[in-house]
Amino acid sequence: MLGFKIGLVVAAFLPWLAAICAKAGGAGFTNHEPRPWRASLSGWRGRANAAQANAFEARPFFYAAVLLALWSGADALRVQSLMIYWIVISSAGTH
Repeated sequence: MLGFKIGLVVAAFLPWLAAICAKAGGAGFTNHEPRPWRASLSGWRGRANAAQANAFEARPFFYAAVLLALWSGADALRVQSLMIYWIVISSAGTH
């Protein structure tokens, strides 16, 4: 059961990881108007910004799928393996 908890916590931090990748070292960022700056990102920073938005959108569905699988009595090892697979694939999209 600890693996599920770790997986859910790791999934919770994926958007912040992508945001840090997008903003780290970026010139011209201002907290007063962050959206125009983020819209102007290109290359790997732009992809990291898109990954951040996608991670925030996908996370509730990920949690729902994991909880539904656990409540319906699915094989715990298989669910945990699929959780790890989803986290790895989601993390690979940030770079």
